Amino acid sequence: MLVGEHDLLLVGTVPDAAAVGDADPWAGVVAHWTRADAAADLARYGARTPFALLSLVVAGPVELAAYSQGRTLLDDDRMPLEFSAPREIHRQSGATNGATLRALLAADGGPAAVRTALASAMAADWRDRGLMLSRADVHTRAWDDFVRALATTPDDDATLDGLVRAALLLKRASEALAELDQAAGARPPTAARLVARSKLLAASGNRGD
Repeated sequence: MLVGEHDLLLVGTVPDAAAVGDADPWAGVVAHWTRADAAADLARYGARTPFALLSLVVAGPVELAAYSQGRTLLDDDRMPLEFSAPREIHRQSGATNGATLRALLAADGGPAAVRTALASAMAADWRDRGLMLSRADVHTRAWDDFVRALATTPDDDATLDGLVRAALLLKRASEALAELDQAAGARPPTAARLVARSKLLAASGNRGD
């Protein structure tokens, strides 16, 4: 799972997971989401539906096997990352690495649970993921999610608020105005949309408007 642009979270299962009926660990995310304790813990961090986690998956076992083929195995006797990671962590290649990892699913879309989650995602799912990423200060990807949600729900208060906040932090107010106007189309103005426009206009230097 790629959390934000730079942090990779590796999730593993015991070798005999298939023997206990959990052959697809990502399907297990959906199945166990109904556990009240798990759902409540995840909601504290903005993950309100399985989509919030499944949409962060960048590779399943098949993709990871292909990606790691021929690479050196890391173990307790050979730990080069202990020495290279401190040198690499602040380099500007993080975004490039993130794009490389996200492209791993391009061939077949990855595990079935991930494909289903992405194919069935609604505007509210993208909005909620944007809010989750905003809380984690991943504002560039949150912006993308708010724009995607805005396209079909341009009058949703949370989407508008999220878009405005991301635009101000990223200094993209003029771009957000264009996205808002395009999404609204010929719809009559609403109070929520007018408030969002006023904030974006002010941030763009058009205080009179």
